[in-house]
Amino acid sequence: MRKTTRACRRFAHSIALSLLLCLLAVPDGALGAQAPGPESVRPGAVLVQFKPGAKTAERASVLGNNTARAESAIPELGVFSLQVPVGHEAETAHALLRMPGVAYAEPDYRAEAADRFSSPLVLPNDPDYSLQWGLAKINAPAAWDVVTGTSAITIAIVDSGVDLNHPDLRNKIWTNPGEIPGNFVDDDGNGKVDDVHGWHFFQRWTGSSYVADENAFVQDDFGHGTHVTGIAAAETNNDVGVAGVSWGAAVMPVKVLDQSGLGWYSDIASGIVYAADNGARVINLSLGGTSASAILCQAAGYAQSKGVVLTAAAGNTLGSNPGNNIFYPGACPHVLAVAATGSADAWPSFSNYGPQVALSAPGVEIYSTWYFSGIGASDYFTKSGTSMAVPHVAGVAALVWSRWPDLSADAVAQQIIDTAIDVQAPGWDAYSGWGRVDAAAAVDSLLAQADLQLAVTATPDPVMAGSPLTFTFTVTNTGPSGATAVALTASIPAGGVPMLPSAEAPGAANGFDCAELSGSLGCNLAVLEPGTAATVTAVYTPTVEGGSVFPVLAAVWADQPDPQPQDNQIQIEVAILPRPHSLYLPVVLGP
Repeated sequence: MRKTTRACRRFAHSIALSLLLCLLAVPDGALGAQAPGPESVRPGAVLVQFKPGAKTAERASVLGNNTARAESAIPELGVFSLQVPVGHEAETAHALLRMPGVAYAEPDYRAEAADRFSSPLVLPNDPDYSLQWGLAKINAPAAWDVVTGTSAITIAIVDSGVDLNHPDLRNKIWTNPGEIPGNFVDDDGNGKVDDVHGWHFFQRWTGSSYVADENAFVQDDFGHGTHVTGIAAAETNNDVGVAGVSWGAAVMPVKVLDQSGLGWYSDIASGIVYAADNGARVINLSLGGTSASAILCQAAGYAQSKGVVLTAAAGNTLGSNPGNNIFYPGACPHVLAVAATGSADAWPSFSNYGPQVALSAPGVEIYSTWYFSGIGASDYFTKSGTSMAVPHVAGVAALVWSRWPDLSADAVAQQIIDTAIDVQAPGWDAYSGWGRVDAAAAVDSLLAQADLQLAVTATPDPVMAGSPLTFTFTVTNTGPSGATAVALTASIPAGGVPMLPSAEAPGAANGFDCAELSGSLGCNLAVLEPGTAATVTAVYTPTVEGGSVFPVLAAVWADQPDPQPQDNQIQIEVAILPRPHSLYLPVVLGP
């Protein structure tokens, strides 16, 4: 150390050069250097460029020292990368800037990808996470940087049950807060005795016929439901097994399939209703049949009306009529039908396709929790199918709702659709729908939405029978995004004689186009811009006698799901007064 210091003093021509050479000559250990880590600069490196016309001696004073050699260069830029003691990059660069002939000197700073997610990715410690390619494909780690999910959101798994003792699932099972276990009493009054962790709907064979039956047995005895559950919401970052899309979501087992994976539409419909009535926010339906079904669609509509997001399998049985073979209930309105994709986002030949497909998700060789019913063992297993794709979407729905708990079910579904990655034909296509689900984009920022509000006034109120009654329907878009394909309908009571309505839409791209349909007034508007209102005036003449009312039910909707649908429908009743009657008195004329 003493000899090094003397050399610094002997050959230094300035204070700056002295500092530089001393820094370069002192061993790393003497300067307290630390092992390289995730620093903001490259350890032990400074980038130097010399001024045009810099003297040879000036260059040599920096590069000629045997401890100050250039490790690399970019000749086109005249830049050298200089080795310096680790931990002293900034002060060395500052010293170099004070030396003759140096144009600039700076540490070799670290850069990162300029995407939306600049924070370090959250990677769980589950030992088999590396086997779950689907989570990386849907950008789950970037989503987890934003939200990992909350137990306030419950995903109902309408399937073959769930392994209640699986080490990756037992802490995620929904518990009915209104039920006391094992007392053989329907404590919460929902008609199900001891439905502590869910409910089982099935058809019992009597020897001659099937009879609808039900009980509290929700333990999986097939394996399928357990596999699906792990994908959506396995306990995560617990140093066990696999990770789930939603770390926090609770799981409600609703058993409707038997030990062979078979079930009946009536049981599935009952399961959907049970899940919706008992607090599920998301219902996962990794099942279905090829026969069209009114009961399944009715059940799906019931759940949607109670604010539930439904995700269902597109199906795996390509038949003789491709393009029109999506499984029910996936083919029903109000349901997100999910097709499968492979690791390269390609369409796997087993995945059904058709006009009802909304989204796609990883469904090829998906590793997840499993239950071997033959030996009664909890384990892990790899399976392929649209059944595996659906819970990826269900888990993302739980994440979106965890981020924005006040969203409506329609808004959650639309957020997932609008942020999907287009992986096949541009725009919507029958194989991947609107694209492959992207968890990170879905929870990154809430897309602007239209928010329609309907107001209705009637003049005069009350009205005299046979007199004109004027209704004014005002539709306002209070959301930050334009509403497209706005539709307004209003009922026309029997006995009402309508007059031609007028329409005004200030600020709208087009005015309402109205027509009188069978028993109703129908109006359409192409676009209603944010912060604008459109008005329709309709005049009717009540012909019924007084003492009754003139009721009108009006509703408005658009292409986009409305975040506040409760203000999109109004019913008003106008009282009808009797017609006036003339009073004729006899007149006696005098002589």
